[in-house]
Amino acid sequence: MSGPINYVTMSNGTLILDDNARADLVPGSNSNHVTIGTNDQIGVYGNNNIVLATGGGDAIWMGGTGNVVTTNAGGTLVIANGNTTINGHQNTVNLWAGATATITGNQSNVTVDRATLTISTPDKYTETVNAAGATVFVTTGGNTINLSGAGNTLTTSAGNSIAVSGTATINGDFNSVAIAGGATVTINGNGPMISASTVVLKLVGNSGNYATVNGNGSTITMATAGESLTLSGANNAVAGFANATLTVLNAGLNTVNGITLNSIGAKDQYTYDAGGKLLTHVTFDAGGNQLRSIVYGKSVFIVPLLNGLPILYPLGS
Repeated sequence: MSGPINYVTMSNGTLILDDNARADLVPGSNSNHVTIGTNDQIGVYGNNNIVLATGGGDAIWMGGTGNVVTTNAGGTLVIANGNTTINGHQNTVNLWAGATATITGNQSNVTVDRATLTISTPDKYTETVNAAGATVFVTTGGNTINLSGAGNTLTTSAGNSIAVSGTATINGDFNSVAIAGGATVTINGNGPMISASTVVLKLVGNSGNYATVNGNGSTITMATAGESLTLSGANNAVAGFANATLTVLNAGLNTVNGITLNSIGAKDQYTYDAGGKLLTHVTFDAGGNQLRSIVYGKSVFIVPLLNGLPILYPLGS
C-alpha cells in the first residue's frame, strides 16, 4: 500500500506498506500483522497488533492494548494510549498521558507524560527519559538511566547507574545515583552511592541500611532511625540522624541535627543515640590509625593514644 493517507478497518489480517506510505488502522482493527518500509507513517489503533518496521525513519502512532512494535533506527513512536511493547534501538519514543509501554532496546530518547514506562533491556544499555509525573520501572541491572523532569518515580533493580535532575523518588538497592544541582530527590533503598552537591535529598531506608553521599552544600534528611551514612564533602546539613553511625571522609565542616561537626581526620566517625544525641567521635588518619576518641556524656572525655594505648581522662583535668 502506498500513496496518500489510507484508512483501513481490518482484523486478523496482513497489511504491507511500501516506502513513503501513510495509513491508519482505525479503532477496532485487532490482531493484525503490519509490515512497513522506510519513511512510512502509520497509526495502529486496535488491540494485539504486531508491527514490523523493515526500514528506518518511520513515524508510528499506537493506541490500544497488547500491541508489539519492532523497529529499525531513526524512527519516532507515539504511544497514545493502552499498552505497547517496543523492540528496537535508537528511536524517539513519546508516551502520552495514561499510556503504558515496555522498551527492550537502547532508545535515543524517551518522553513520558504522566504515563508508565518499563525498561526491560540487557545490561550496559543507556536510556534517556525526559518525564513529568511518570512512573518508570527498570527490571534489569547494569544499565545507565538518565531521568529528568518533575514528579517522577523510578523503581529499579540493583546495580544501575542513575543520573537524575528535577524532582524524583528513586526506589531500589545498591544503585549509583548522580543528582544534578538544585534537584529534590528521595531515595528509598539500601546501599546507594550518591553524588550530589547543592541538592535537597531525603533518604528513606530500613534500620540497619546505609548510604554514601559525595558532595557539598546539600540538605539531607534521614527519614529512618538506624540508617548509617558515609559523607564525603563539606557544608552539608543532615537532619533526623539517630541510632546510627555517621562517617565523614576527608575532613570538613558539616552540620548534623543542628550541630556543626569539625571533622579533621582522613576519617571521622560519629555515633548517635535513638534521640539523635551525639555519643562518640573517633578520628583516624589515612593509615587507619586512631588519633583521638571523644566520648560525650555528663562530662566530656577525650581519649588520645600513648604508645598505641588509650588514655582516658576528663577534658580539662
